[in-house]
Amino acid sequence: MNDQQVYITYLWQQFVDKKASPEELDALFNYLGNAENDEINRAFLEQYFEGLTTSDTIDREFWLNKLKEIMEPPGRQPKPAPVRSISNKRWWAAAAVLIIGIGTAALFGVFNKINNKQATTKSSPQVQNDVLPGGDKAVLTLANGKKIFLDSAKGDIVRQGSLKITNTNNKLDYEGQVETVEYHTLSTPRGGQYKIQLPDGTDVWLNAASSITYPTAFKGRARNVTITGEAYFEVAKDITKPFRVQVHDIEVEVLGTHFNINSYEDEGNIATTLLEGSVKIQTADAKSSGRQQTLVLKPGQQAVAALSGLKPGQKTAARLMVDNSFDMEEVMAWKNGSFYFNRAGLQVVMRQLSRWYDIDVVFESGIPDIKIWGEMKRNLNLSEALAALGKMNVHFRIEGKKLIVMP
Repeated sequence: MNDQQVYITYLWQQFVDKKASPEELDALFNYLGNAENDEINRAFLEQYFEGLTTSDTIDREFWLNKLKEIMEPPGRQPKPAPVRSISNKRWWAAAAVLIIGIGTAALFGVFNKINNKQATTKSSPQVQNDVLPGGDKAVLTLANGKKIFLDSAKGDIVRQGSLKITNTNNKLDYEGQVETVEYHTLSTPRGGQYKIQLPDGTDVWLNAASSITYPTAFKGRARNVTITGEAYFEVAKDITKPFRVQVHDIEVEVLGTHFNINSYEDEGNIATTLLEGSVKIQTADAKSSGRQQTLVLKPGQQAVAALSGLKPGQKTAARLMVDNSFDMEEVMAWKNGSFYFNRAGLQVVMRQLSRWYDIDVVFESGIPDIKIWGEMKRNLNLSEALAALGKMNVHFRIEGKKLIVMP
């Protein structure tokens, strides 16, 4: 399928999953109004409506009921509302437009030729040497340099005076007080993720290839931590001690809030996304230079500082700016156990797969200009993830820990 066909299929999938944003719903209506898209629309409907017949005089009430079964099947737990929700009334208005407002020949004619077109494209080779997905793996490095591998060490793993560090249910917890503050680092490898509750009660989730350095007690005027990679925070409220996250030269300051920071260097920028509360973000040179390098975010906003063009060892990011074009579901997918792509470039997709499956990606003949839409769980084996991408005319082979992207 070409990019447009892939996108239309994605819009249909979002609609029947009751996850389409208002913008996606409008885009679907626009595509449905174009007769040139009849074939791909019928292809999707045939896949989901197994009761399809060849008649052009199908009862519309039957199809409304069919659509209702897909949107609200018996026993299905209701999904959390998307960030940009659509009311039930609008969903049923959309259903009526889809079923009644489009010609029956376009909607219900038998799909008969698209497979012939696809047969001319190169099929993805069978994946061998399958790779398992990442999981709950991390290393705790103590102040004395001792390393504790948390995927094997369970229960009470450290006792220092009244301080007790426990590792249960793939979560690291700090309990008790210390007289002498030390700094610990929790780090995840490629193919790892982990959760930690800091001494103040703040919960932090680390994505793959990430780290957080923190004190064993927050005794100063502020609660300071440093991260690399990607982390999601649910900060415990303490109006007397602001919580500060240092990443490169960016400082994120909050009192109690929920936010995500993506600072992978190969992504080219630091993206701070606020879900709840309020955060202040500034660069390290804001205080010294007097330049306006400070932003205050509201829920649903994202601040971005570009890292591209930095020299080796240089940590100063470019000017902060607010990006309103991001997709919250895409930002939070990793924490919710999914990959979610909304017109993502193939390089973006491959970087995420590389970190989660601990593989190196090589483009054999340049980088295909392909956009990816859709969602898949992170608990899939690599072969299953690649099979899903293979439907978008992307082809691969695996050589050991190397994934080759072929033309």
